[in-house]
Amino acid sequence: MTSSGKTLHRRGFLSAASAAGAAAAAPAILSQRSPNSVLGLAQIGVGVRGYELMAEARRFPAFQYRAVCDLYDGFLKRGAERAANPAVRTTKRHEDIVDDPDIDAVIIAVPDHWHYRIAAEAVAAGKHVYLEKPFVNTLEEARELVQAVREAGIAFQLGHNLRSDPTAWKARELVLQQVTGPVVHVRAQHYRNSIQPYLRWYGFYTNFEMPADADPQHIDWDRFQANVRRHPFHPHRFFHWRCYWDYTNGVAGDLQSHALDLINAILGMGIPDTCIATGGVYYWRDGRETPDTWNAVFDYPERGLSINYSHLAMSDHYGTGVQIMGKDGAIDISGSEVKLYAEQQSTKHQDEIGRRRSADASWNPRTQPLEVHRPQASFEETSHVGDWLRGIQEGRPTRGNIDTAWEEIVTVLMAYESFRQGRLVRWDRRRQVIV
Repeated sequence: MTSSGKTLHRRGFLSAASAAGAAAAAPAILSQRSPNSVLGLAQIGVGVRGYELMAEARRFPAFQYRAVCDLYDGFLKRGAERAANPAVRTTKRHEDIVDDPDIDAVIIAVPDHWHYRIAAEAVAAGKHVYLEKPFVNTLEEARELVQAVREAGIAFQLGHNLRSDPTAWKARELVLQQVTGPVVHVRAQHYRNSIQPYLRWYGFYTNFEMPADADPQHIDWDRFQANVRRHPFHPHRFFHWRCYWDYTNGVAGDLQSHALDLINAILGMGIPDTCIATGGVYYWRDGRETPDTWNAVFDYPERGLSINYSHLAMSDHYGTGVQIMGKDGAIDISGSEVKLYAEQQSTKHQDEIGRRRSADASWNPRTQPLEVHRPQASFEETSHVGDWLRGIQEGRPTRGNIDTAWEEIVTVLMAYESFRQGRLVRWDRRRQVIV
């Protein structure tokens, strides 16, 4: 499919970014924009997540979609429709968008193996960048992109939207109030199940029917695999890329990264000292390569903290959640609820436990929470895209800023390398390498 409307022109790969002179920990954003100005926005990637992000971004009048990019004609078409702009331009070349002076900001929601190159080019061109998780695929890519973002002074947001969820804010508030006492362990899990093979969807999480035009005439297969090992065309590799190692770090960079980033937003524990990860394809043996079963343990000895993450793709009775365990209490995060439980073998909550039992002799602190919170906030406050917009307009770091992105990807790669090498790995803080 050729570009429609205004022609977009290529100016060069990774052109020099403007210097910022910003502090590394909290870079200043050079190109602050008035809240009343309209930002030219482009969408790169209109798969499941990209299509959702377009709906979210459209709710902000400060954004106007001016270009859409995808390698599949069907996704390009639906992206152009969702853009709600008759003059929106479409292309299969992300370079066209990067080089368009009419574009101020880009949302990148493409397969993981394209994250680094597209984001690096966009940053070099001075675009504000919203990048879906995980950050990148290798430590070398991470170092380069972190430096580029810091030097460019653009507003960067990593797409871990749970940082913008009120449950994360309430859990952090409880931890800071020290109602749990010292946090010693966190348990997190994503347990899922489906009748159709997990991850084998097409364009929507609920659609398992392959499009009739899933062929090389409608998909730019050469571009899709331009930066990885080449394979003959197969629609599964394009639509189900999460199932193949050439394009992803598996569970480590997918759902595990969501869980660990959420915990980091609550506890601020940063990068672990050690990690050991195990797993495999134990149920969905349909030719996929990445695990459907995954377990990873992260240790933070100086904090006296360990974290256990578990993932299943064939059993969901115990669902999704995070349990934060302290010496004096525990926090359970599930859905839209945050529950605080008291530890019986602790003096912090003894008086409250006594009052509850006096009122009701059957009250059990192990199964009945001290507090149940259902925190709420407006769409503008909880929108992760909206937080990025405020970062652009106000020149401040976003919730998923480049420092959190660095911590995210190191943690991802520690789990990936542990699984790949079949051993415990460590983070060498002095040399900043995984050993």
